Amino acid sequence: MFNSHIFSRFLRLVRSIRRSLFAFFVAIAILLATFVIAPTYALSAGESATSTEKAEGAKAGSTKNDGESNKQSEQSESNNTTEPNKKNTDTSSTLNKDNKESQSVKRQKSDSNNGVDKAKLAETAVKKSVKKKDIDSAEAVKGTDRGANEKPELPEACKNNRRYNTPEKCYSITYGNKTINIKSKNGEPYNRVPQILTPTIKVAGKVQQTLPAGVWLGLEKYSGNNDSVKYAFFKGENDSYTAKSTKNSDGSIRFFASKWLVANTYRFYVVIHYPGGSKSSTRIKAIFAKDDLPKAQPDDLSLSLYDFGNAQDGVAVSGNKIIIKPKSKGSTPSVGTVVSDDNKDVYDPINKLFIESKSTDKPGSIYHRMICHENGSDNYTSDRVNDLSLVTQTQFKHMENQNRPDKNAENSAVYENDDYTERSQSWISGTPKEAGTFECKVFAIKDVDLKQDLSTHKKPQSSKLAEEFGKRVKTNTDMKLLFDNPERNIVEDKWDNKTSIAKGVDWDYKTVIIQFGDKPKPKISDNDLTLKVYPFKTSDGSLPAALSSSNNNISAILGMSLKPFVDATSAADSTNKITLRVLCSKGEKKNKSLEYNTWSRNLDELGLSVPGDKDQTRCNKAGKGDNECTADKIASQASMEVSIKPTKVGDYSCVVYALKPEALNKFDALTGTLTPDSIKSALTSATPTAFKEKKEFAAFTFNIHLASNFTLPNTGGQSWNLQFGILAALLVNLLAAGFVVSQSECARKLIFGRRRGLCNHV
Repeated sequence: MFNSHIFSRFLRLVRSIRRSLFAFFVAIAILLATFVIAPTYALSAGESATSTEKAEGAKAGSTKNDGESNKQSEQSESNNTTEPNKKNTDTSSTLNKDNKESQSVKRQKSDSNNGVDKAKLAETAVKKSVKKKDIDSAEAVKGTDRGANEKPELPEACKNNRRYNTPEKCYSITYGNKTINIKSKNGEPYNRVPQILTPTIKVAGKVQQTLPAGVWLGLEKYSGNNDSVKYAFFKGENDSYTAKSTKNSDGSIRFFASKWLVANTYRFYVVIHYPGGSKSSTRIKAIFAKDDLPKAQPDDLSLSLYDFGNAQDGVAVSGNKIIIKPKSKGSTPSVGTVVSDDNKDVYDPINKLFIESKSTDKPGSIYHRMICHENGSDNYTSDRVNDLSLVTQTQFKHMENQNRPDKNAENSAVYENDDYTERSQSWISGTPKEAGTFECKVFAIKDVDLKQDLSTHKKPQSSKLAEEFGKRVKTNTDMKLLFDNPERNIVEDKWDNKTSIAKGVDWDYKTVIIQFGDKPKPKISDNDLTLKVYPFKTSDGSLPAALSSSNNNISAILGMSLKPFVDATSAADSTNKITLRVLCSKGEKKNKSLEYNTWSRNLDELGLSVPGDKDQTRCNKAGKGDNECTADKIASQASMEVSIKPTKVGDYSCVVYALKPEALNKFDALTGTLTPDSIKSALTSATPTAFKEKKEFAAFTFNIHLASNFTLPNTGGQSWNLQFGILAALLVNLLAAGFVVSQSECARKLIFGRRRGLCNHV
């Protein structure tokens, strides 16, 4: 009870505090309403009255000062009111040409509240200006002043109608939704589709086809640094859209969207000038959405290389090789001239190598770069090769809103009606310093953006593809990466839009071999000659893995036909043919081993048949009656298919020889009992010059094992395999039967000895 009593008293205390707080806030609100809101309202009313008195005073003052303040009181910030001159009134260049009327200048914001003083200052400025101008300008100023102060003359249909009693209401010129949507149409690109906006013109509510007399239109910038107005034109003479102001026309505006226009919203003002000097403005938007940009197709960017010294002008190099020949060495030195032993080539200056690239749809300047190295060298150079340099790059300028006047027009510019959007040209010039063969990759790189996202980088950066390429060719390592795999390395992984930079659209390259002088004779190495033996050749010409010294055995059954394929190649020696020879021997068992004593070119037991010299397939770059080798890095080649039809079981060994002419002569001259060892000894110790193996000749040994006809062993009816098979079948059947029986309730009861008849009960 005691606790309940205390709790009830506590609740009453809380309710009292709540009522007290509510009363306190009500009192505060009443005080604020009495001492703050009411005085503020009174002060506002007083200021309003004071303002009214000042306005009336200014009006009275203006009456006393010969109507000076009438000019000032009629000034307004609205676009629909008259705008008198702050400075002397100039004549509009447009009106002087077309209307011969004066144009008022927009009033700047007032720096003073004294209308009378302002009017006096304006009058003084006008008087000073009049003294400096001729009589015609003075009359124009007076006329403009009258137009600003006097009520403009309206058509009869507007004079006595309150709906149209002002110039702005009387003359209605509206441009619909005030928007031009730049789009392609019927397959025509957007830059060839007229983007035209025509207004609705009304006078006293009645539609007219042309601007009424005294009304003219002009174009103005949307803001100080917005030059969108340069694309907009009114219809001028001969219905051509070339005018920046217009009268007596339908007021149509054409927005010339050039092929280099970027996706954006373009804004400008159409200013309507009314009789009497007042004017209003309408903001027009031309919207070019990103989705309406032309889609660049693969191979949009093309790259061509020209050699005007060796080809017809205007015809690109069809292959990827350019040969630059030295000066003639046929001149005889004069008497007294010291003949130099230096047989270096001397070259004329080169200025006929020319690079050109074009982009069909995607805008963006194209830049050319080049990375080269001499064959056999890992030293790379940028934009130069053998004292030739990539110079004089020209990015064609854009002739916006201009069609090419004729085929002889300026050829370093791109016009609207050209079938390409960008074009660049470069020259490779200089004087070669030495003979040699160089490989170059010539790049065409667009001025596209490289970006990093804030989501992946704390301090995201941006750059240009051409700019980054220039930074990366400073080191030999980066140049090698770009040269070896440009598709992978043209854009570094640090740029988040790497996957959107496409070859054939944003960049491309062309590989070219530049040979200075005659091609040097190849150096024949000690491993120039290669000999390979394959177990067979398929019907489609493909080959399996070649036999090796550790895996050189072929097994077969008596009666089978074998056709090993032999191929010998020389990497550099194009002046010497290759001829193939084969020797075989049958092994004889002696002391549990095989001995090969008798070697023959025609072994009867093996049924060996080797094509003759003329039947062997050859190619030779020297072109001495043979076909030229087309395979890469092969100067000379010989191949053949050997036929083997064994008649006796046994083990055989064969040696294939590839021989160049001099080694072949020595080989054919050998007599007596020949073995592989004796032949090798004779060739490597020949006089006067010994032949080197793998340079003048090569040899390869392979073995053949022939077995008799294969038959399966006769195991008989009592074999263990047969018996175990029958036993396994019986066991499987027994297990299956037991499983089926075990699933029956009746069978289970029978098995466990239950009484009969239970099988019929549920």
